[in-house]
Amino acid sequence: SHTLLTDAPVNTTVHFAPRLPRVESGDNVTMTCVAHGNPSLTSFSWSRVPPSGRQLPHNPTDGIWILMNVTAEDSGRYLCEASNSEGPGTSAHLDLDVQYAPVVMNLSQDETCGGDGDVCLFCEVKANPSAAITWWAWGSDVPEWTQD
Repeated sequence: SHTLLTDAPVNTTVHFAPRLPRVESGDNVTMTCVAHGNPSLTSFSWSRVPPSGRQLPHNPTDGIWILMNVTAEDSGRYLCEASNSEGPGTSAHLDLDVQYAPVVMNLSQDETCGGDGDVCLFCEVKANPSAAITWWAWGSDVPEWTQD
């Protein structure tokens, strides 16, 4: 579990921007928005830029949001807004970078790409951090290949 803190008074003065710990797919992340205001705060809300499919809490009374079992889709920039009767204040942004194992997105071949009967194979992989790709044929690695 990871805890991320941001301090955002209602007058929008940002006291500090946090450094994010390493976050891996499947981790739970707690984001805490710490704000001070006079009169007292009445609401907190979290937003993501750009928006994602995950429902973000609106009007939690304590400014704490727990993301359970994060995935690559949760990576992005998050903001907390605290409000009182005088208006809202917005935090510094939090950049969440979820790391995950390689996933093969597409594997295909093109028998017309080379000459002399060559066959070109294409492999699209998503990973964070980037993955090293090794081709194998008949139990041995293939020495000649290019990576884009």
